[in-house]
Amino acid sequence: MKISDPLIRCRRFCIKLPRTIYAAFISVFKNPRKDDLAQRLVFNVKKNRAFPTAAQWKFMPRVLSKSEKTALIASLVLLVASVCTAGIQYYITHRIDVPAVGGEYVEGTVGSPQLINPLYANVNDVDNDISRLVYSGLMKYNPKEGLLTDLAEKYEVSEDGKKYTFKLREDATWHDGERFGVRDVIFTFKSIQNSDYKSPMAVSFFGVEVEQVDDWTVSFTLEEPFAPFLSTMTLGILPSHIWGNIPPKNAQLTEQNLKPIGTGPYKFEKFIKEKDTGEIKSYTLVRNKNYYTQAPYIERVMFKFYANASDLAAALKNKNIEGAGYMPQEMVKEFEDSQTYNILRPSLPQYVGVFFNEEKQILLSNPKLREAMSRAVDRDQIVREALESHASPMYTPVFQSTVGENPDLELPTFDFEKAKALMDEAGWKLGEGAQVREKKIENETRQLKITLSVVDVPELMRTAELLKEQWADVGAQVDIAPIDPTLFYSNTVSPRNYEMLLTGELLGIDPDLYPFWHSSQIADPGLNLALYGNRKADKLLEDARTTTNNDTRIENYKAFQKIFLSDMPAIILYQPTYSYIVPQKIQNIEMQSIVFPDDRFASINSWYIKTKKKFR
Repeated sequence: MKISDPLIRCRRFCIKLPRTIYAAFISVFKNPRKDDLAQRLVFNVKKNRAFPTAAQWKFMPRVLSKSEKTALIASLVLLVASVCTAGIQYYITHRIDVPAVGGEYVEGTVGSPQLINPLYANVNDVDNDISRLVYSGLMKYNPKEGLLTDLAEKYEVSEDGKKYTFKLREDATWHDGERFGVRDVIFTFKSIQNSDYKSPMAVSFFGVEVEQVDDWTVSFTLEEPFAPFLSTMTLGILPSHIWGNIPPKNAQLTEQNLKPIGTGPYKFEKFIKEKDTGEIKSYTLVRNKNYYTQAPYIERVMFKFYANASDLAAALKNKNIEGAGYMPQEMVKEFEDSQTYNILRPSLPQYVGVFFNEEKQILLSNPKLREAMSRAVDRDQIVREALESHASPMYTPVFQSTVGENPDLELPTFDFEKAKALMDEAGWKLGEGAQVREKKIENETRQLKITLSVVDVPELMRTAELLKEQWADVGAQVDIAPIDPTLFYSNTVSPRNYEMLLTGELLGIDPDLYPFWHSSQIADPGLNLALYGNRKADKLLEDARTTTNNDTRIENYKAFQKIFLSDMPAIILYQPTYSYIVPQKIQNIEMQSIVFPDDRFASINSWYIKTKKKFR
């Protein structure tokens, strides 16, 4: 037998082995000891085999020398180590952190829950916050994506814009396990329209006819087109199998208002009351694992309640809570450098302005004087000094990047010299050495003195002080009249008891200007705080809210802004931001804008605290 034959076959087998093992085999075949039985057995490889048999392998130790055995073992150890290292590296590099269910978030807020019920929640921010998590509407609002379907699977709007038809989803259940259906939708809106329930939402659905189309379809018919109607469908739906058994006159008295059953991502777990006062001091929600879309990751959300912002800030500082639903900017500064918190500042569809009341102060009836006072306002200084730069200057009631924005408008920007010139044109002269302008009116010399009413809260008070200084520079004396926040509506807004009013107006999901600037809204409970009346402006606002053509609506709002700046019924100052403090342990939370404070929970389903490993 020639050695070369098995050598070739062995080369074919060994060539795939580590180099040291391969060298050991070749050494044996090149230097055989033919009188060695083990060696002969190894060489006796059948011609049709390329791989040694098991019987041949067991004689391998006799074939190899001591150094060859050492090399072979070292190579095998190296091979095993390499395989293990590669396996570990693959395991590490191909496993990632993904959100996991678990954890608790404790948030503090000013106020206390009263009626966690969609029929009444809109008058209380705390009720609104909790209702947002417990209840679902036919539609929902997401700051990133706008209006989306929720309990409705899809919807249609008739060509005339008067009929909205909603196809309901069939996989939603109430927190008690009962199935959601069309009867719940009809019950909710019929209850709002029922005067016995005394719901403040009734005015939004006056004249709206609600009908069942089939087992999973409901329609709403309006008396006339109303562009913002779809946004009202975010209202939470009540369970008819529970509330149908409660007399309307008892609706605000039942414990269901504090132990709600909804279809939302979180459900009621418990609340704790103060023994002495009976006030609720904490309220806990637990995740709804049967939620019809993605169930939230965070297991529990607990709210703790405080009487004022100072107590809230103290609780956050003392670690009694992990986040704050809202905190004034001057208090937020204390937490800006903290490694524990993230401070989010989403924008709001709110503007702050000075509203003129010509009926209370006849001097303001002169349009040149109103324009002069607007030109004397340095909005950049106000934003910088009163709001720590956490706001955006504004000049009209239409926000940037919304329906009707008009970048071509000539804005009344700060112009000190023009302001003085307009004062002169209006007949208000500044005598030599005088600090306050004067004008002869009906044979009587009047000084330019006006009172500015303002809610007594830090940010608005600082804004008022800056306005007073800026107007003083052009010869107008402005006296500040602080108002107790608890008396603001009853003593000031409702009776329109002010000469100038510094306050904010918050628009809804749809930027409908009608409630704030149409002449029909001058009297309480309307929100036309400037008592503004202009027939052309009224017509534009009417058409804007009834048209179903978005391009037409845009043109109406552009035209309205031109009339607004010409008439100058108010000085729009800035768009503020909302300060929201959350712990850094909460991941995947971000918000660029919100409409209402409860919109901060719009994406809570994707927030998480716990993680787990998963292969890619």
